Amino acid sequence: MSRCLRLILILALGTAACGGAAEPPTALLELTEPAMDRLEAAVRSQLTEGLARIRELAAQPQVDGRALGQAYAELGRLYHTYGLLDAAMPAYANAETLLPGEHPWPYYLGRVHHSLYRMESARQALERARGLKPEDAPTLVALAQVHRELQQFDRAKRLLRAVLERNPESAGALLWMATLAVDRGDSRAAVDRYERLLRLQPGATRLYQPLAMAYRDLGQTDRAQELLRRLGTEAVQIDDPLMLELQALRSGARHLLDEGVAAFQRGDFELAVSALRGAVEAQPDDVAAHLNLGSALVKVGRAEEAAEQYRVVIRLDPTHAMAHFNLGAIFGWRGDDANAALHYEESLRIDPGFRHARLNLADLLRGAGRCDEALPHYAELMQLDPRSAPARVGHARCQIRLGRYDEALRHLEQSLEVVPADPSLTEILAWLLAACPQGKSCPDPGSIVP
Repeated sequence: MSRCLRLILILALGTAACGGAAEPPTALLELTEPAMDRLEAAVRSQLTEGLARIRELAAQPQVDGRALGQAYAELGRLYHTYGLLDAAMPAYANAETLLPGEHPWPYYLGRVHHSLYRMESARQALERARGLKPEDAPTLVALAQVHRELQQFDRAKRLLRAVLERNPESAGALLWMATLAVDRGDSRAAVDRYERLLRLQPGATRLYQPLAMAYRDLGQTDRAQELLRRLGTEAVQIDDPLMLELQALRSGARHLLDEGVAAFQRGDFELAVSALRGAVEAQPDDVAAHLNLGSALVKVGRAEEAAEQYRVVIRLDPTHAMAHFNLGAIFGWRGDDANAALHYEESLRIDPGFRHARLNLADLLRGAGRCDEALPHYAELMQLDPRSAPARVGHARCQIRLGRYDEALRHLEQSLEVVPADPSLTEILAWLLAACPQGKSCPDPGSIVP
């Protein structure tokens, strides 16, 4: 930003001239104009318009302080939306100066300071916001987070309890009460709060990780392993209207990508396809946009179009294991086992720990009668996850097909000790005991498909 513009902003309430000598009644902070060359065109346009609006208002002979404050507020929100936090900070501060008594601007300023790990500045801004809206739950929860970072745990707990007294189902307060319980080593309390959260939001699968760790600390390792197997990416949804308003300001491919992923996660696959197509058009080299569009197209039954999206991902990033896996799955669905195997193998070459790719490849090899090649994959899967029932079932089926009945029997009995009462393992064991009783002849392995 030019020197002249900086002086106009500082002296705006006194004079519109760059060289004016009048002292402003209230000094404003210098704006920091961020580098925008790497931003999408739609985003650059939003930010440029916001800056132009401030220049226009500051150049008026009689400056409308409220209008200028609102312009700063909107520019601050745009910077905040796109993660330009150093630029958002002075814009919000100026909005708070020019719009005294309005809660959003010290609240947003406190959130920005928190994100930049300026905890004392965050505390001060959020306390000002609290003074304007004493019972606002998002403000109290945000302030509790800051007190936790400042090691002021009792203050944090009091704030969260105040929220829960008014709303026992406050997701934000429950989440941070659980976090405080973890901090002080109270795993039982952490489990109670995480479980309450999951009852309120069953789809918040990212919670399985901290909940599993709390169960592990209580010695309940089976429960912890079960939760980790179900771990997902969906976060807890926090009721924070002001932060949600920021999301509505987004423009460009990133916004469309986020909208498409959110629609996919809630099962609205047609809307996901529409949003993700827009993201691909806005940013043709965005790997995530193509990958997610492919997955959405599969969900609406357009596998051929999905395959083309995965091919684009592989052209952009030949080492993308998930794209190879997804393309392999489509070839497998078509019955093209040779190409399916090639993509599964490439996926495993890139990421040897990719369990879904290894299981699909093993099942494909077993289906083709290549059990000697499939068995090592099943063994590797059982090493990675001893409780993987599909790997244990595939291993048993291959042993039977190879006529290794005694080995299959021992394997099934051991497997049912690790994965008790798994119906598939139980069914195969019952079949094997009936078809090949101890001391009796067994069927020709070539004539059976267990």
